[in-house]
Amino acid sequence: HRRFAADYKLTFPLLSDPGGTVRKRYGVPKVLGLLPGRATFVIDRQGIVRLAYSAAFEAEAHVLGALEALKSP
Repeated sequence: HRRFAADYKLTFPLLSDPGGTVRKRYGVPKVLGLLPGRATFVIDRQGIVRLAYSAAFEAEAHVLGALEALKSP
């Protein structure tokens, strides 16, 4: 994640969740009961979730949705 953030000059933290703790707390289901689900959340500085998007096979939609949420005031 550090390299990805540096390559794209991201100014916000990314979260890796190898144990699935955060995934479970946010209610992101496993895909086909086996693979960890993929979700994107944009959370503002006040802790308000501005975007919650979950789709295992639509990586581009995660990016587009997150960018749109980041543009919103």
